[in-house]
Amino acid sequence: MLTNTDNEVGIQENNEILIKSQEYIKTKRMRNMECATNSYDDSINFEIKKGEPILLWHIMSLLFYTDFTELSTSFSKTFLRMEAGESLKSVKERNSFYWWLSKYIIEAVNCYVNDGFV
Repeated sequence: MLTNTDNEVGIQENNEILIKSQEYIKTKRMRNMECATNSYDDSINFEIKKGEPILLWHIMSLLFYTDFTELSTSFSKTFLRMEAGESLKSVKERNSFYWWLSKYIIEAVNCYVNDGFV
């Protein structure tokens, strides 16, 4: 279950996302989706090699972001400074609650997006 002071995604919703992701990953489009670049050569190292398939975690993170407005809003706010002069360290600490969501969304967008489609 995902939870913080702003929102909560319960076990039932989490299971629904898991099932939905498992259904997506079985589709021909997802089975054929491979990392389009060798991310080892990029400035950000995702540790994903060119040609590696998209993972269930990538799909789940995208679905959590798109299907849960409160979660998406709360997550997005963690990238913004709350006041002028707030340190990058403080922003990173706030975002750390969502480290896995950040990781898999960034990987999905940078490694698997092709012509605007995941």
